[in-house]
Amino acid sequence: MRMRAATIALTLTLVTVAPAQASQCWAPDALEALRLRDMQVMLQVGALRCRATDPEIVRAYNRFIERSRERLVRGEERLARHFAVDSGRGTYDRFFTDRANLHAEALQSPGRCGVIARILAADDAAKGGLAEAVAALPVVPVGAGRPCTGERQEEAALPASPFAPLPE
Repeated sequence: MRMRAATIALTLTLVTVAPAQASQCWAPDALEALRLRDMQVMLQVGALRCRATDPEIVRAYNRFIERSRERLVRGEERLARHFAVDSGRGTYDRFFTDRANLHAEALQSPGRCGVIARILAADDAAKGGLAEAVAALPVVPVGAGRPCTGERQEEAALPASPFAPLPE
């Protein structure tokens, strides 16, 4: 039940945050990655803002990251491909900087540290199930643009790593 309440609170947070608009449609897996990354940004900003009054909040955030690391990394790769279609890393960085700033503004209202702590406690209680639940929510975060319907979003290849082996 606590997990459900935290998910509802998080859903409301995701819906009410309004970042810069994205011009292209969002594939379902990109939206899942966005929901998860947005939650991670909100929790990170919250942990940093609230650590003076609640030292445990940073440890709880770190546990969330440890349990969700693989999913977060996959999501980050998916989001990088999504943003590479339009204009690349600069747009991606601005998009998430805007989201972090909006979350920081929201954290100035009374009780927000308690909300962040409860969300992290719900993740602890669910042994890391919050990331999966959030990724699966049927929510299109405000500012994400429209979901792709019928048309398939063009996929951009990520730049090759400078450490990739040279072709022979």
